[in-house]
Amino acid sequence: MDSKKKTNLLKKETYVLYLLNNLSSKTDKYRVNKIAFLTEFAYIYKNNIPLSEIQYAAIDKGPVIDEYKSLFKKMEKAGKVKVDRIYVRPLKDADMRGVSPAMIKQLDELIEKFSKFDTNSLIALTHALDSYIITTKNEKVMGNIIDKSLANLDIYFDENLDKYQENQIPQNQLPELNREDLVEYDSN
Repeated sequence: MDSKKKTNLLKKETYVLYLLNNLSSKTDKYRVNKIAFLTEFAYIYKNNIPLSEIQYAAIDKGPVIDEYKSLFKKMEKAGKVKVDRIYVRPLKDADMRGVSPAMIKQLDELIEKFSKFDTNSLIALTHALDSYIITTKNEKVMGNIIDKSLANLDIYFDENLDKYQENQIPQNQLPELNREDLVEYDSN
């Protein structure tokens, strides 16, 4: 990723408030976390720059905003959100001054796309992404921070994915491989 472009990152609270203001009033913590992750990683995939200051931890329920409980608590104390057991709702609008209309448009499109999924589908989707699988070492190690540069491996975000899949050669039409014809590679 281009480190020179990291200066315009959305602040954690601004990003969370913007998400919440664009989701239904009955948004649970899991949905906020999953949609934040998917939106940011899709944004990175398309633009090759991070969207926010947020870091994401890989846990058994998939990627979550690192320290999200303390972030929500801090935001509630400041009167920005209301946390009611598992639900989080915004009490204020996000301050998006200085954010380009193009970024807001792209953000809106991504939030709309991912908000159509139910929570279980969001969890399943995030578990299937390479960035999560690599960070958790195939779901064996939990709690590590997901490197945002891994977003570039998540081809799910590619708008041409359907075309790629249509053009793949079916497995039964691939050429036969004869192991005896293989040449041993010298690794020295």
